[in-house]
Amino acid sequence: MSVVNAKYEYKRIEEQQIAFIRKPLIKRDELKERFDTLQRVCKEQISGSALIIYHFDTGVTEGLDVEAAYPVTGTIDSEEVSNRILERVEAMSTVHRGPYGELSNVWNTLRNFSNSKALAHGLSPREVYLEGPFCENPDDNVTELQATVHDWDKRFHSSLGEVLGSKVRDEILQGYDELTPFTNAEERADWTINAIKKLDAKATEDEKYQIISKCAHIRPKEEIEQLKAVYEKNHDVDEFLEYYANSLPFIEKPYREGSIIYQSKPPADPEAYRAAKSQHELIQAACFCPIIKASLDRMPRSFCYCGAGWARQMFESVFGQPLKIEILETVIDGGRLCKYAIHLPEGILK
Repeated sequence: MSVVNAKYEYKRIEEQQIAFIRKPLIKRDELKERFDTLQRVCKEQISGSALIIYHFDTGVTEGLDVEAAYPVTGTIDSEEVSNRILERVEAMSTVHRGPYGELSNVWNTLRNFSNSKALAHGLSPREVYLEGPFCENPDDNVTELQATVHDWDKRFHSSLGEVLGSKVRDEILQGYDELTPFTNAEERADWTINAIKKLDAKATEDEKYQIISKCAHIRPKEEIEQLKAVYEKNHDVDEFLEYYANSLPFIEKPYREGSIIYQSKPPADPEAYRAAKSQHELIQAACFCPIIKASLDRMPRSFCYCGAGWARQMFESVFGQPLKIEILETVIDGGRLCKYAIHLPEGILK
């Protein structure tokens, strides 16, 4: 699948075998040595252009969590590199010719374009070096920037069918086929608002939770494993919460009362959040979601079970049991923050 306009292309990138080196990156020039190593080790098994994959929300605090990689024809037997299948993704992409120092501005422009279409960013964008990497003349570098897109709509389609059945799913999704990757943000937001209103009319609160919480971004396994290790050290909920509370810039730190953990979401833009003078400014600053930024306070609060899904993945993985999360407050219906109640399963507390 590929959809093109004058400057941007929306494409499906199929899975592929890669050999890679993954470690924090402080300066771009550090990639030279990593690509040299990959070329030396992989040799004739290299089957495509060099690329890097960024990984966000993985707990790396110094530099960026980056994989330098080459597509390869088979598994590379070497202690210097690792192997894996790079997953299939969809992405909004653009191609830039010129020095790597210009890529930051190109990324900003690409992200702004994706935002104008209300496409949720994936957590692992990529750069593919069509000419390069590191051409002798920097002006000869040709780089494809791939802003991966979170598959919210496909997850919504799947979970609707699982919970409510295909007939109700199709009623709720009516009109979706008219949307394209280049549909403007306002139109995409209007469709989503109407879909959530129809869901509100047809589903119980628990059904809405089960459907929409499964639409959230998939949290990086590295972050989950790190948090799970903290809990499993002593199986102490409060000790875990203290660690977790200090790991993110929460406006209100998570806390427990009895068998309920109360957690708010950190704002997308803390500085703008503190400076917000209206509810619309607060929503824009607090929320990561481009659909909410386009719809503001017109979106039904049930949509925010998607944010609860981000917390659900972490708490269910850490505690090893399913649990219920309740929406207490959201910025889209007049609150100062987005706050959830996480109901702990029996037997978790000592």
